[in-house]
Formats: sequence, structure tokens, C-alpha cells
Amino acid sequence: MSGTATALTDSTGVATFSSLSINKAGIGYTFTASSSGLTSTTSSSLNVSAAAASRLVVTSAALSGVASVSATLGPLTVQRQDMYGNPVTAGSTALTPGSNSSGTAVFAATSGGPAVTSVTMSSGSSTATLFYGDTKAGAPLITVSSTGLTSFSQNANITAAAASKLLFGQQPINTAKGLTIAPVTVLVVDQFGNLTANTDTVVMDKNVKPGNLFGTVSKAAVAGVATFSDLSINPAGTYALVATSGALTSATSVDFTSGG
Repeated sequence: MSGTATALTDSTGVATFSSLSINKAGIGYTFTASSSGLTSTTSSSLNVSAAAASRLVVTSAALSGVASVSATLGPLTVQRQDMYGNPVTAGSTALTPGSNSSGTAVFAATSGGPAVTSVTMSSGSSTATLFYGDTKAGAPLITVSSTGLTSFSQNANITAAAASKLLFGQQPINTAKGLTIAPVTVLVVDQFGNLTANTDTVVMDKNVKPGNLFGTVSKAAVAGVATFSDLSINPAGTYALVATSGALTSATSVDFTSGG
């Protein structure tokens, strides 16, 4: 309660309190008036309802999970509140979700459900739920907005899905005779191209053209990256490298020349 809670009686013995307010919605509030030497009195009960909706807030934990084309992370619970933080149930409110992800982001009203671009918070309820999916690992900023209300934003935590394939990071470059190839890296990524934390062994070979590949051709990935720093090929010619690792989809490099 706020306002001036003390007052003097007038000539008729009446004390008037004209600036009292309660900013917490609820039912059954009463006021008690007291004065030294007099018997106190309690008012009849009154109810305080929420003011007009002014903002959107999220009342659920931050979204976190693996990359996916389906909206299964959540639920993300959005609540409309008045300026004092009271939940507002009056009227319906259209909500528009968004994400700044550079991947493919999708929202749904139910886990794994069809993609939606908006959801409606129904009259009689102060909340609505959303589920989220994203193919790009990272910390995308999730926003939910509605006309006339202050929107909210929250970062999600998207991690790579299971290892699926190999990609060349640093490609081989043209190499002069007698020199090793500049370090070549192979990335262990998920189906969307996100780098994983995989530590499997990656085996390097050349394409089927005649010649010999020398150096350490089997390297364990460190945080999803296998580095080959001492490779060489002879005789001179144009080659491509081929990286394999168990059941993962293999990768073939760009063509490059070796001086032998």
C-alpha cells in the first residue's frame, strides 16, 4: 500500500484518506483504522484487479538444447503483466516470436508441432507457451512482441547435434617440390554443419590417382577438429585429399598441386 496513511479528523470527527493505493492485485483486502486511546475499526473487504497490460515477460527457464529442424525446446512461457507486475487476464493478445539466428529458426505452439509465426494469448489467461528449434549452434536472441506492449528478449543456448559428417576447414594448398603441405584441418560436424566436440579418429588419404601420401595420416579430433601438419605427396601432380572417420560421411578437399 502506498499513499498518506495518517490523517487528522475534521470538525465533524471524520478523517479522510484520499491518496491510498494498492499495486498488488488480489481479493479480500481490508483497511484497519486506529488511533491512540480509541477502539480500532476494520473496513469491509475489497478486491484489486490488474491494471491494463503493459509488458511481456518470460516466466520459464532459458531455452537450451541441441540443434534441430523441429521446435522441441521449451516450453517458453510468456506472461502479460501490468506496470506493477500483476498478471493480466483481460482480453486476447497476439504474440509474435522472433529470433536473430543465422540458421533456420522455427517456433511452434506445441512441442514438435507445425511452425507458427504468431500465437494468441486468450482472454481469461495471462500466459501463452511457445516451443523453439534452430539449426545453428550458438546463443540466438529470442524475442516475443505484441503491439502496444513492451517486448521481452532472452538468449537461448543451442549446441551441436550428434556428429554426422566431415568437412575440410583449412583446405590443402599448392605445394612446391620437397615441402610438406601446409597444415590441413578436418572438422567433425553435425548434419547442419555445426562443429561438434567429437574426439574420434580421422584418417586422411588421397584420391585414387597414382602416388604416395606420406606423413601422419591418422589423427584424433580435438574438440571436433583434426589437424594434419606433416603431409606430403609424390610424384608431382594434381591431387585431392579424402578424410574418413567410421560411419561419418567422408569429405573430399579441393584439388591442389604437389611438386613431388
